[in-house]
Amino acid sequence: MPQARMATAQTRPKVCFVNAPADFYDQNYGTRFIPLWAYTLAAYVTDHWDIEIVDCKIEDPDLTGPADIFVFSGINQDIDSIRGVHDRLKEKYPGATFVLGGPVTWSLEKEGKLDFLAYFDHLFVLDGERTLPEFLAAFERGAHKDLPQIIHAERFPVEHARKIRFDLLYPKAHFYYGAVIEVSRGCPFLCEFCDIRVLPGNNRSNNKQIDLIIAELDEYHKLGITQIQFACDNFIGNVDWARNCVKAINAWKLRTGATISIFTWLTINLYKMPRLLEDMRRAGFSILFIGIESVNRNSLLETAKVQNIGAMHEAIREIQAYGF
Repeated sequence: MPQARMATAQTRPKVCFVNAPADFYDQNYGTRFIPLWAYTLAAYVTDHWDIEIVDCKIEDPDLTGPADIFVFSGINQDIDSIRGVHDRLKEKYPGATFVLGGPVTWSLEKEGKLDFLAYFDHLFVLDGERTLPEFLAAFERGAHKDLPQIIHAERFPVEHARKIRFDLLYPKAHFYYGAVIEVSRGCPFLCEFCDIRVLPGNNRSNNKQIDLIIAELDEYHKLGITQIQFACDNFIGNVDWARNCVKAINAWKLRTGATISIFTWLTINLYKMPRLLEDMRRAGFSILFIGIESVNRNSLLETAKVQNIGAMHEAIREIQAYGF
């Protein structure tokens, strides 16, 4: 039976990131996006580790080679598919270490159901940009087995983010629709029904450095990719940052001659910012996801969706006037 690839003085240790979502057509209408979490975390792995990223949406997990550590991530709906791929790889490489992070661990811990995932050797709760490299360092020292099964993290300041591992993405980029760039985490609003607000430190915008966003835009542009998704909780959560970001995109477009289309999420109070609306349209923002939720004032008050209380019709007309 195949065993895990264990690092020796002659071999480099290897970590394999495995994306095993519950892939069904209704999800993104069948459109495939890159597993951004894997290419993000790979940027925090030190150079002497070999790295592989396996996306089960486009690759057969049974063809996955040996690794010292297999890293999974996902959301609640992925539990069954993650378990299936885990079990197949565990049978093939019983000596390997298997770890899981992502929204699913936070969610199940809050429900008191984290034992559903106890078949993993370690479970990472919250952001992994610091805890995963620390775990890999402990693994190299042979000290990882002394760590608790559940490893908690502090929120990672996105302003310290690194560029994703484009070198690992280049061979597979053609399998995906467009690009995904994480630009911020968090939102200043406290809508009662939204799970964003319950994450630690998430009631404010935590924004990526604008120079890094432009650098990632440039990398995608070199690949010929023009459809861009800005992943965030609220692009205008910090309005000053949003204005500066859009100005930088327009300057980059002028410098490169790039033509792009950007989709993102934000709140309806954008209608009060005509200059920003104009600049966003010039920058290539073409689709905005705005949560209306209800046109009933009492419902909005009940759910604390205060930013939607007011001139709803005026807001929609103003945003549409700029071509959105």
